[in-house]
Order: sequence, then C-alpha cells, then structure tokens
Amino acid sequence: MVNIMADKQKLSAFMDGDLIDNALIDALEKDQESKQTWQNYHLIGDVMRGDEPQSLDWNIAESVASALENEPAHTSDIVMPIESQPTPAQAKRLLPAWITQFGQVAVAACVSLAVGLRGAAVLWARPCAA
Repeated sequence: MVNIMADKQKLSAFMDGDLIDNALIDALEKDQESKQTWQNYHLIGDVMRGDEPQSLDWNIAESVASALENEPAHTSDIVMPIESQPTPAQAKRLLPAWITQFGQVAVAACVSLAVGLRGAAVLWARPCAA
C-alpha cells in the first residue's frame, strides 16, 4: 500500500521516469489503494497540464455517507450537574478585605498620576527666566 510518504515520493519519481522499482510496480498491481493513488496522481498531472477529463466522476456524497456510517453516534445521555452560583452578597463576603478596597486605591493612584503629569507639563511649558 502506498500510504507512507517515502512510498508516495517513490511513486511520484516512478511517474516522472526517474525511478524504476519492481516492488512498487508489484504493489501497484496488487493493492487497490495503490491503484487509486496512481490514478489520482495521473489526474493531478492531467489537470496541471490542462488535459483534465471532460466529466469527472466525483462521488462525494457516497464517501461522506460512508464516513458518517462509521462515525460513532454522539448521545446526550450524560447530564452535567449545574453548580449553583453565589449571590453577589455571598461572593463579596468570600473576598478578602484588601480586594474590596483595591478599587478605591486604584482610583486614587490614577488621580494622583494625572495631577502629577499635569503639574509637570505646566512646569515644562514655562519659559525659563534669564
């Protein structure tokens, strides 16, 4: 079966006339998947040269249906337990005291920074007295 990358490279080289490998020829004769790969490579080459067949037999629906048949069924028998959420009052009681004051401290720090930057801008903009 030509499904390993090295074998596919050998197949490509064989198609280009760069390699003659009797084992590869035997695999192409005996293995259906190898034959399909051979046909696909030739189809790719034909399309690249602009010699694509007039009617392509793409049976996508059959391959999708086959893949769906082999897919294990997904069931919703598993019920995940729903955790109860705490009320805002309960959540606030669970937080440490410093976290509740953190917002106030952050606002005060931002105001101090803004005032400091404004003061520095004013001082920087003043012309120096000579």
